[in-house]
Amino acid sequence: MKTTPGGTRSLSHPQSGPKPKRTLYARDRPTVMIGRHEDYKKGQLEAHSRAMMCTKYISWKYEKEWRLIRPLDRADRTLNAKDGSLIHLFCFPSDAVLEVVVGARMTDADRNRLMNALATGELTDIRLRGAQRSTTSFLLEIADL
Repeated sequence: MKTTPGGTRSLSHPQSGPKPKRTLYARDRPTVMIGRHEDYKKGQLEAHSRAMMCTKYISWKYEKEWRLIRPLDRADRTLNAKDGSLIHLFCFPSDAVLEVVVGARMTDADRNRLMNALATGELTDIRLRGAQRSTTSFLLEIADL
């Protein structure tokens, strides 16, 4: 979910549980205590979890990112990956996605599959952008596809 000039797009879902969390931006990695659940004081576990899962380096602040974190055992669908690991999929409203940025190393075949998926149904208004390595710096350049 991203913030837009007109406000924040809602991530309401009929089976909603956890609410989206605004990403925190910092120069330093958060320091968190790792221990048993019962060792945490009231509110401390949530604060430490949020710090671990919702903190990015300050240079990414322009993204105004939000994160939705849900327990894996509540996935709407679970798939087996080629390497034997599990992929947990969750439903969310299509209007919660404003844009998709394709990674610089994504294969052409995967990019085409994504473009075809975004060209159908309720997904046609999602902006598709691509990342590529800059030729002059160590940054990625993002442009519309």
